[in-house]
Amino acid sequence: MSLGTDLAAALPELRAQAESMMLDTCTITRSVRTWDEGTASWVDAPTTVYTGACEVKAENVQAAEADAQGQLLIVQSLILKLPVAASVDVAPGDVATLTVCRFDPQLVGKRLRVGASHHQSFATARRLPVKEES
Repeated sequence: MSLGTDLAAALPELRAQAESMMLDTCTITRSVRTWDEGTASWVDAPTTVYTGACEVKAENVQAAEADAQGQLLIVQSLILKLPVAASVDVAPGDVATLTVCRFDPQLVGKRLRVGASHHQSFATARRLPVKEES
């Protein structure tokens, strides 16, 4: 046996364990631009690319002095975790709206814009860097 073979054999169980932590739900949409003959203009219409389990995680929180005026800037990186197999169509620019957040109801309704995709051979979850939209 090799480490690669062992990881490949364990990966389905590891992914199932990661998904068991995804107790929240989100809907991810992508804006698709189409031509509207009636108004003779371009219209942005949201198209759903994913609905299902998710988890929001604060990757790091740092407080730092931002400028010479002594203002405090809080920098927080958010990660949206999705099941690997179910989220292949999610792309940068898509918007996730949190619809169920079992342990933090203040997250319901939050909109998170996907900043980048995440691909990894032995990933247990798709970890997407996101930024909260106001």
